[in-house]
Amino acid sequence: MNFTQGFEQSDSTQRWIAFWTHTIDKIALSIETVPFDDELDDLYVPTDVMQRTDAANEDAYLGMARAGFHLAIQTLPVEVKLHVEKYLCERMALIEKRVPEEILDSDVLLGTGNTFS
Repeated sequence: MNFTQGFEQSDSTQRWIAFWTHTIDKIALSIETVPFDDELDDLYVPTDVMQRTDAANEDAYLGMARAGFHLAIQTLPVEVKLHVEKYLCERMALIEKRVPEEILDSDVLLGTGNTFS
């Protein structure tokens, strides 16, 4: 199967799984390759997005982004969510081998700690 066939002939479950595993991999690659200090310097959040989310500041906005990431995965159809959660666990294990714990813990989307503490 080539790119066009993958785009045109896949079913919705295949597309969701491919999208989420690719998205998780891109997020992981950004953690593994971008110096942590530079990540938030390049943050661009338009005023209308801040207003629409009712975020008081960028810290609150990023907290919402992390919550949204988790919510998006939890609300996937079960047949997709199982594959995505499995892949996320596998990818996190790879990140943990490549990135210092304090950087991973404070990552906006994949971390478990407070990004700004």
